[in-house]
Amino acid sequence: MAADEHEEVWLAGVIAVVTAGTVAAVRWDPWAEMLVIALGMYVMCKQVTWWQGMRGGTRGGTSGVWWRQLAYLAAWPGMDARGFVFGTHDREVPARQWTWALGKVVAGCAIVWGVAGHLGGGMTGAWAGMVGMVMALHFGIFHLLELLWKAAGVDARPIMREPWRSGSVGEFWGRRWNVAYRDLTHRLVFAPLLTLMPPSLAVLGGFVASGLVHELVISVPARGGYGLPTLYFLIQGAAMLFEKRWRLAGRIWTWIVVVGPVGVLFHPWFVGRVVIPMLRAMGAM
Repeated sequence: MAADEHEEVWLAGVIAVVTAGTVAAVRWDPWAEMLVIALGMYVMCKQVTWWQGMRGGTRGGTSGVWWRQLAYLAAWPGMDARGFVFGTHDREVPARQWTWALGKVVAGCAIVWGVAGHLGGGMTGAWAGMVGMVMALHFGIFHLLELLWKAAGVDARPIMREPWRSGSVGEFWGRRWNVAYRDLTHRLVFAPLLTLMPPSLAVLGGFVASGLVHELVISVPARGGYGLPTLYFLIQGAAMLFEKRWRLAGRIWTWIVVVGPVGVLFHPWFVGRVVIPMLRAMGAM
């Protein structure tokens, strides 16, 4: 990574921290703070990846279509600007894919506005609501957007790649769960750290960075639980190194590590002060 790219990364980090601090100081509703902080960091990441992707020049001697650049910034959650702007797809999308994507959106919404409310206004209902939101957004809407752009001839790569099929913690975080975020952290965090320290420490450093990002989105608006999201990602990093050393694998091992401590990531302060009020504002509780 070039020196000016390092400057962009550090500037992006400073912007993220300042944005989070400013939003926290305004003292909005915690769930609104969470959304604003998350949106601010997302926009920042889109700008950095767009600049880096377009800076390298054009592919094949052709100019990037302006509407694809605008679509990348405003209507696609992925972080591969160059692939989205210059890549192509054959426009053939199987009908079953549309059905599967739409079904996940419907199922997620049914859980949010149906199951969560019937489970009451406590922690159980809140966790059901979170599961429903992840299913509708990350697995459903992201999939629909991918299919829409592919049908338009754009190389929109999947964001979620069937993470339930993961046979190891490394596969889960490295190739299947939220690939857009993984690509971003690998390029902006892991790769620079790899030039400064051994690979094992660079891996842990990348997970610490993920923990700090989630602290901004989870702990800052919740005004509590500081350090727990970072601890969760440290557990993930340590488990990934451990499984490589001892050659552990399997879906049971993976889900014990990933799902077992998820309550540390989405800690009670966040669920009680952010998620439950948000679900009430959405009319789900």
